[in-house]
Amino acid sequence: MEIKLDSRDLRMLYELDANARISLKELAQKVRLSKDTVLYRLKKLEKQEVILRYQAYLDHGKLGYMSARINIKLQYTTPEKEKEIIEFITAQPNVGFFASVEGNIDLVIWLLIRSINELEQFWHAISNSYLNYIEKTEVGVYTTIIHYPRSFLIQNKRNNQQMAFTSCNTPEKIEKIDIDLLKLLTINARESIAFIARTLDVSTKTISTHIKDLEKRKIITGYTCLLNIEKLGYSHYKIYLDLQNTSEQILRKLNHFIVEHPNIIYRDDVIGGHACEIEVQVKDEKELRMVIEQIKKEFSSIIRSYEVLHYFKEHKMLSMPWAH
Repeated sequence: MEIKLDSRDLRMLYELDANARISLKELAQKVRLSKDTVLYRLKKLEKQEVILRYQAYLDHGKLGYMSARINIKLQYTTPEKEKEIIEFITAQPNVGFFASVEGNIDLVIWLLIRSINELEQFWHAISNSYLNYIEKTEVGVYTTIIHYPRSFLIQNKRNNQQMAFTSCNTPEKIEKIDIDLLKLLTINARESIAFIARTLDVSTKTISTHIKDLEKRKIITGYTCLLNIEKLGYSHYKIYLDLQNTSEQILRKLNHFIVEHPNIIYRDDVIGGHACEIEVQVKDEKELRMVIEQIKKEFSSIIRSYEVLHYFKEHKMLSMPWAH
């Protein structure tokens, strides 16, 4: 059921999507309310499960992880068997994002793995139990995933922020305290420095220093909040674009368009995927059609074809799944 929110609630959601560690004082200033009122509204949004979680976005490449995607088309299933398959995949510790979709596939899985061997082990776990129910699979490797804050919440026509959380960057040296710190920030990005220090049995100064270092090295690329967009009256779609006759200039223009568009919330670059993959959140199919028409109008000379998937049910979304 859609929950009606006023402009200040929506502004709070946008600011938290852009930086989930924003202080209560700064958030209150941005929405022009008292700190107590903002705290009350925040707790209400959490209780209503409009806000599902706060988490840090990490550059997994710098942590030594690869991002892989498996798309699955099912066959011969019953609702009970689909439920069983979904529960099995959701429970796997290296699954970060998992959703049911409408289109030419049924399930989308995003994995964090350290090697092809781990990918093989994951696939064997699924195929050993459910191979007869799988019609086809598509496997790809993400080179980049970028999140753009939901500027449509505040009626902004243009976004100007972004945070990457998958890359092909070279793994960097990282201390155990950093791993433990990242785990806590992906469980709750708004956790206080004092709580983290007590949990890890170190000083608050040490935690502050390590957080600043992880941010400076762009191992932490940002902090965001996960929203139940259905309760905001929005739906989630993925648009696959196949391109032709491209040039460096037109691709820069396309990238600029993607970054600024208020309804585009992710861009995915995938080896084994389409030339350009974007994710949008819109009110309805009419608004989806408007986004597609905008893209076609601006880039008709390079778009050979496109395809749309509807992400109608998200089962899991964790930026560091093994931390939970």
